Amino acid sequence: MLIKRKIVISIIMLGLFLRITFIFLHPYPDINDAYQYDLIATNIMNGYGISQETKPPYTPQIDRVPFYPIFMAFIYFIFGHHLIAIRIVQTVLSMITAFLVYLIAKAIIKKNDTLSTLPIVSFVLTLLCPFLILFVSILFAETLTAFLITLSLLLFLYGIYENKLIFYFFSGISIGLAFMTRPEVFAFPIILAATHLFINLHKITVRRIATYLLPFFLIWSIWIARNYFAFNKFIPITAQAGTGLLVGTYPPNRYIKDFPKEVAEEYSKVRFIPEEERVDVVLDMKRRAFQRILEHPLQYMGYCIQRIPILWISSYTHYIGIDDTLSNIFNDIKIKIKEHKSFFREGWLVLIKVTLYLFNIFSVVLGILGMFLLGKKITYTYPLYITVIYFTLVHIPLGLASPRYVIKILPIFLIFSSMGGVYLYYWFKRHSLN
Repeated sequence: MLIKRKIVISIIMLGLFLRITFIFLHPYPDINDAYQYDLIATNIMNGYGISQETKPPYTPQIDRVPFYPIFMAFIYFIFGHHLIAIRIVQTVLSMITAFLVYLIAKAIIKKNDTLSTLPIVSFVLTLLCPFLILFVSILFAETLTAFLITLSLLLFLYGIYENKLIFYFFSGISIGLAFMTRPEVFAFPIILAATHLFINLHKITVRRIATYLLPFFLIWSIWIARNYFAFNKFIPITAQAGTGLLVGTYPPNRYIKDFPKEVAEEYSKVRFIPEEERVDVVLDMKRRAFQRILEHPLQYMGYCIQRIPILWISSYTHYIGIDDTLSNIFNDIKIKIKEHKSFFREGWLVLIKVTLYLFNIFSVVLGILGMFLLGKKITYTYPLYITVIYFTLVHIPLGLASPRYVIKILPIFLIFSSMGGVYLYYWFKRHSLN
């Protein structure tokens, strides 16, 4: 299954064309999280610090880790306050991420002829993945986080193969910046380092692990120091860390509007509480969450398990303005048929949602198959497994099983999907010849 260079170049141009077309024709509106990121970035650029206030005294914010707003502010500083500039830079990062995936896949096959097509298939699948294309137009931190995590894993693998501390050091910087972009990254480098130490227990790996973790903890310590001086309290991550945990003790849903009214209102109002009071409010929410978990542990575990398919399976059409479920759309079609009206629009909505659902389901099934197949190479593919497992487990205790949480590790998971696809291709090829 060789792919000619001209075809690869054509695919690269197609991936770029789709992203550019999407950011101009369907930019995601500057609302909710996107609005807050933009506001913080604007304040940083104007010299008001990391704040969500629209007027003096510009109280420091503690809702979000700072690197994505800093990233946006840097782009604003160069190109001016143009949201399209952010989207274009995210397009470039998304394209580079696909190339990093190619390099990771190339590194793990170790010149294995039977898997020689895995790198290019991984590259193409990542480049043309509709969900990754969609997110370059959204002012969320997922595209940047996906780039940083993928880069960190590539450098970590090079550190293992080349036995050079410089790769571990820059991998630590990259994952530290990923943590400052999305807070759920916090325990990932520690778990990866511990696993690396366990697997390579017979080797001298302490120095490598220290080199990897040192820049990560240095970056983290800067944020902790900033929070202490700003609020005179020890706040290791953000003030939002307990809100999701409380929501997670209720039956799982994707969106906060689908939770019980009183819970949804409390969750939504936290961000409007004055910064100096918010930490105590969130600590109380965390205390109540643990109390509910201890009262109904089995029920809570059931909710966590139910959140896995909600997290991983989606059409992502909510992000392109299609909020109706398939059942609602089919009901609209039935009504229009009875009224002898055209249902052309609804038909297109069904086609789009079903196509994206099938792509997602197919890639997940292939990914699970690929994880099983690459298990034979676990001694040097374990960083990929830990990435997928960790970020799944870290999100399922939370109440919002939003598919956007998968985007940051989707490039890594698509390597497994590509492995499953390559295996099936050769399996069918062998059996068709017989």
